[in-house]
Amino acid sequence: MASKHLNFAATLRKFTDPVTGRILEMRCMALDDLDQVCLLEEKIFPSPWPLDAFMAELMATYSHSFVVRDGKVVAAYAVTWFLDEEFHLSNIAVDDTYRKRGIATWMMTEFLQMCRKAGINIAHLEVRRSNKSAIKLYRKFGFNVTGVRKNYYESEHEDALMMSCKL
Repeated sequence: MASKHLNFAATLRKFTDPVTGRILEMRCMALDDLDQVCLLEEKIFPSPWPLDAFMAELMATYSHSFVVRDGKVVAAYAVTWFLDEEFHLSNIAVDDTYRKRGIATWMMTEFLQMCRKAGINIAHLEVRRSNKSAIKLYRKFGFNVTGVRKNYYESEHEDALMMSCKL
């Protein structure tokens, strides 16, 4: 599938951290973010993506990866795919230190607004069946379970719920 022409590089989005009052910035992920992104990935996920997976995402024309920075610190990141008329959330993570502050909700709001502006009409994602907080977040945005990928997370023998929403 071809990627829609989406120019996010020039777009910097800002969020006020409700706990600290500091301004967090979301921008396109860059090579110099990858060390922190990989450390965060390893900290959060039992089967983390390796560095080369993130590098491949940075090179793919359909992939748009983002970081949320608190100064020099990567507080969160996401890997998204914009394919023709579809959006796919491939990976999203928020550091434990920054959770429960609305960052994931803000990121999802921004992504879905980008989709609507680009004429994308459906969004998809996979989520661990056990990740109740993520499922609750996605349902808040209108995502519904559309299927199950058995043993999608192979090393943990855990299913993924496939979720979609019309935009």
